[in-house]
Amino acid sequence: MHLALYLSESGVHAGGWRHPRSGMDTGANVELFRRLARSAEEACFDLAFLADKLAVDDVYGGTPDEVLRTRVNVHRDPVVLLTALAGATSRIGLAATASTTYSEPFHVARMFLPGIMPIVADTDSEARALEEELRSLVHPVAGLTFMSASMNYDLAKHPVDAPVPDVRSELRGSKGRFDYVIGHAIERGITLGELAVEYAASLSFPMLVGSPKTVADEMERWYSAGGADGFVIMPAFAPGSVDDFTRLVVPELQARGLFRREYTGTTLRDHLGLKRPAVATL
Repeated sequence: MHLALYLSESGVHAGGWRHPRSGMDTGANVELFRRLARSAEEACFDLAFLADKLAVDDVYGGTPDEVLRTRVNVHRDPVVLLTALAGATSRIGLAATASTTYSEPFHVARMFLPGIMPIVADTDSEARALEEELRSLVHPVAGLTFMSASMNYDLAKHPVDAPVPDVRSELRGSKGRFDYVIGHAIERGITLGELAVEYAASLSFPMLVGSPKTVADEMERWYSAGGADGFVIMPAFAPGSVDDFTRLVVPELQARGLFRREYTGTTLRDHLGLKRPAVATL
């Protein structure tokens, strides 16, 4: 099994940046990223992964005002940040996305394994309580701004406390994902605000909630069935969620023989078990 850590100072969960164990109050400086990368390397992750973003979302209401009010908006140059992380680590692979707006497509190599958001604690009940705590920290409008940007459709024109409107025919963005998200919400009869909180909590990534055994059981089920050869760990908040996963779940996976206890090589190619290409000769 391969593991990659998604690097984010705020976490992926829209309520994560407000959690007491979030590192956002440290100023979201480079040292937090160094700590996350080192934690992943100590746990023998294959790579740490960073996604770039070039702008602030402004579809909801036609302005970025609500995005700036309800969400974290700190975007860093991935090349500069990965350079800093390279000096703080020695074995873990480092990867990032890069926009083809400013780079040629052949300069950009991307690798994506299935993303999961583990919310783990010592017991299932403690993990469920943590999930509920995080959900209570999500502002519904934060979810609406996420959704509006992804769908390229302004949800500000619809009441938050009304049933989810069927706008599937008007979507001009991520249509495949939101055809399902909206349809499923309409079937359940929930409000737009309730859907917004649901979506902002996970961004549609599978959320694995439970004890180390419960989370590892689900990961093993996917892996053994051939559904995935590894996972991108999307922390709900950082560094707390990263600490929980490396402290609780990684040893469980190692005890089952599913994940390495130490590196056997020095490069990302080694970690992924890829053969070195033959050197071309003239």
